Amino acid sequence: MNIIKLLKITSFTLGLIVLFFFVYSLINFSLLQNQIEESLANQVETYGYLAVSVFAFILEITPQPFASALIPYSNGLILGLGFIPLLTITIISVISASLVAYAIGIKYGKTITIKLVGEENYEKSYETFKKYGKPGMALLALTPIPYFPILGGIFKMSLKEFLIFAVFPRIIHFLIFGWVIYWMLV
Repeated sequence: MNIIKLLKITSFTLGLIVLFFFVYSLINFSLLQNQIEESLANQVETYGYLAVSVFAFILEITPQPFASALIPYSNGLILGLGFIPLLTITIISVISASLVAYAIGIKYGKTITIKLVGEENYEKSYETFKKYGKPGMALLALTPIPYFPILGGIFKMSLKEFLIFAVFPRIIHFLIFGWVIYWMLV
């Protein structure tokens, strides 16, 4: 069998598998969200601050629409971890994840994005970012809506701009929502 034909068949098969899991995830969204939250709670209970740190980092760096780094933080509060150390470790993890995502965005972001969404969609996104970019990034960082720090690197924000318009608002986000969650649980 020709190697190119084999690669096409393999790519098609993998594409179908990914499509199947995507559709399955959409159909079973609430079930999967509950399983993720339950798994996070178990890991936080077992590994404490380390688990909160790791999961906050992963949830912050991964573009996904359904989970926030506030989930492991909340689980830590429920399980009795200290408020100040917990909030501090979560913020440090979020800052680290944002900076790593920014670096990935600078180095590989455009290439990856064009492969995923196509050059035309990339160009439209770039125009939108030029129009609303920095304030839009700050607004996303302040809200509980997932924000994607990789965008700062993809659209070539300077590190100073990224810190001002993404990282600093994200710190404010965690201070506000961290305190609100603490207040609601205590």
